[in-house]
Amino acid sequence: PLSLLLVEEDRFKLPLAKIAQYLPAPIRGLFILFTLGYQILQLPRDVDENVRAKAQTAVAFWTYQVVRLLNEDIAREKTEVSDNTITGVLMLMMSDQQLQPSSRWRFHHSGLMQMVQLRGGIEKIWNDRPHMHSGILTMVVGEVFANTTSPSHDQLVQLTHPKNLDFLRSAWGDTMQSVYIGSICPPSLFSDVIRINHLRALAARDISYSSASSFLSSSQFTLSSSSSPPYCSEDDMPVYTDAQTLLDRILNFSPETYASASGNTSTQSRWLLVGRVHQSAVALYCMLSLQSILLLPETESISRATRTHYDRLLLDLKEGYQQREFKNCFFWPLVVAGAAAVHGSAFERAFVADLLRDSVPHMGSSMPLFARKVLMTFWGSGKKGWDDCFDMPYLFLM
Repeated sequence: PLSLLLVEEDRFKLPLAKIAQYLPAPIRGLFILFTLGYQILQLPRDVDENVRAKAQTAVAFWTYQVVRLLNEDIAREKTEVSDNTITGVLMLMMSDQQLQPSSRWRFHHSGLMQMVQLRGGIEKIWNDRPHMHSGILTMVVGEVFANTTSPSHDQLVQLTHPKNLDFLRSAWGDTMQSVYIGSICPPSLFSDVIRINHLRALAARDISYSSASSFLSSSQFTLSSSSSPPYCSEDDMPVYTDAQTLLDRILNFSPETYASASGNTSTQSRWLLVGRVHQSAVALYCMLSLQSILLLPETESISRATRTHYDRLLLDLKEGYQQREFKNCFFWPLVVAGAAAVHGSAFERAFVADLLRDSVPHMGSSMPLFARKVLMTFWGSGKKGWDDCFDMPYLFLM
């Protein structure tokens, strides 16, 4: 995506073929696995079965080699929680999701968190090992967005508890142009996703804020109107925020301001699309997920905002998916649109299903097909709630 968002002089290329010989054996094997997985998903549907069988055999061979090498590293005291071992386990989790996505990723995540704790915690690794920044951000992004598509009673908080927001904002801001290659969600909206996740987790444990209770009992609740509370900046935003304040903040986010601050005249329209897509996706996630656990009421104003952002998200995704570089980073917003489509038309659901199916060859992952299966099961279930759709801990992120 950065090839579209950055000007030519700000881009960089990684000469992987040249540096592969210097990589540790497990990581080198994992790059081979990623490549094999990508190539398998590029194969035409009518390819000879022998070709597909040979490719699957190669995947099985390299998976075995990688797991064996990582187990040997973990068994040695000197390398059990080394940078290379942590990176290898993280890449194995991603490779597993690329080829056979399921809830198994939680086992890898649990092991990663134990390694991180043995190293003194995520902030210590971040401060001591700058070359690990990309891996740490991958873990953070994975945990944040996995929580959005996991049940409210089954949330991960090891890395992304709201009490860590200061560190997370600092880490996010240190990345190039406030954007990380694994996600191009605007930083303020990313913080809001963390807060929504935490509200869902608290509600599942019957913990509530007094402010949330008072606003739910109020009959004067309005949204994005002259009587709404003033816009709350990121610096002023408390760590623990009630649903009303959080939703108002998301709806007051300005994609135009974000675009003007992030890009120049040649890239500003693309940054505007990024801001619009993520604002609508985060707003829908906030409204639909918090309504399903009764933290937001079903009012006319919220229904109107839901429809507005749902319609806009579908239009913006149609535009975004015409640019191949955006397909990977708009995957999560597309899944959100799919969950919202349970309230939409059959045509809109077909549009989402087709985008997911057609993006598989470009993305080189079977995850869109898995997301499509989850969404289509939800659409046919007769249920409407967010947790009804994501009833298991899914990880829908490229």
